[in-house]
Amino acid sequence: MYELDYVKKRLRRRVAAIVGGIGTTGVVALGIIAFLGRYTGTFTVSVNNGEISLSLATEKAFQNPESLLRVSEAYPYEEFTYSAFPSDDVLDSEESESFSPCRVNEDGAIESVNYFKYTFYVKNVGSEIANYVMSINVVENQLSEDGRSLLDTLRVMVYSNDAESETHDYGIFAKKSAYVHEYYDEEGDLHDTYQEFVNFYPLGKPIPSVLDHPLATNFVSDDVIAKFRVNGFGIRAMQRYTAVLWLEGEDPQSYQFSDDMEKLKAPVGASIKLGVEINAYEN
Repeated sequence: MYELDYVKKRLRRRVAAIVGGIGTTGVVALGIIAFLGRYTGTFTVSVNNGEISLSLATEKAFQNPESLLRVSEAYPYEEFTYSAFPSDDVLDSEESESFSPCRVNEDGAIESVNYFKYTFYVKNVGSEIANYVMSINVVENQLSEDGRSLLDTLRVMVYSNDAESETHDYGIFAKKSAYVHEYYDEEGDLHDTYQEFVNFYPLGKPIPSVLDHPLATNFVSDDVIAKFRVNGFGIRAMQRYTAVLWLEGEDPQSYQFSDDMEKLKAPVGASIKLGVEINAYEN
């Protein structure tokens, strides 16, 4: 369970270009792979009310409250990397576009995207103080033709803030690593972990520090990416969430070579569908 009260701001490295600050392996992967998967499918947000009443909206003004929000658009995803994201106030904003185009055709239509982001608001529209649990779930996971899963390189960043707040606190989630990582903490002590690095580091380089290479929080399970518990959600209170999804090009599991060992092979046909479910109950 990921407690809202303890969502901390992680260190973000800011660079001007995608290749800035990443190693040769990452550059090769980002430059050669055209598509890392077909698409991430649909994305939904739903609320299940008990004796209290919560509502959803995609804008702070709450002019169009709903109990279900659905994103049906889907595009192929190209590899991206954490350090190339725009600033927090751009990502965690209802004004910014949901999809970041990577390639467009001559007619201006999107052919592929770098990442997907979705901002929504949860509001207590009832007459009782509420509690709720929000979970981000894997609804469907279609493997590629060679049996690979996009979950291996998927990163999910979730901003969690009071709707009136100008801060942008977030956590980043990834599937448990297939092998152990070593890293130095802020005090310089060496540790082993199966947590994934948010974005990786060049192989053969010194063991990284979490100051430069933050660790992601492991998925809760194979079917649940993250859970958030909110207690004492007051009458008319409103919470802002932004979910950001991308396929991390610096993750070694994205490097799959073809038979001729000359080109990196994308997981053809792979896709994911995700859903956010909010279960509300009395305080």
